[in-house]
Amino acid sequence: MLSQQTKQELILQLLQIDKPKQESNSFYQIGEDYVVRSVTMIYLGKLKQETQDALILEDCAWIPETSRWSDFLTGTKPKEMEPYPDDVIIYKGALLDVVKMKNKIEREVI
Repeated sequence: MLSQQTKQELILQLLQIDKPKQESNSFYQIGEDYVVRSVTMIYLGKLKQETQDALILEDCAWIPETSRWSDFLTGTKPKEMEPYPDDVIIYKGALLDVVKMKNKIEREVI
């Protein structure tokens, strides 16, 4: 059976997003918490890695409903949250916006 890390590496290679980002002036900072809105979902997680084409989040959760968006961005728990058991790879082409969280929200099932 393949390890989680091996699976993740294979996915990155298949999607050709395993190349490290070349620019050093990125908005993203490894180890910081971000809210990521994609075309279909909202994610909350800690940035583990950035490649040229993807963000990899650890300690990540899907947020189906935030309640008041501005309250959520300042650290208020969302109405619903579903943590992922493993890292999540988000393709940058699907991003709408990304916000760095100033106040940590613990990941838990809500």
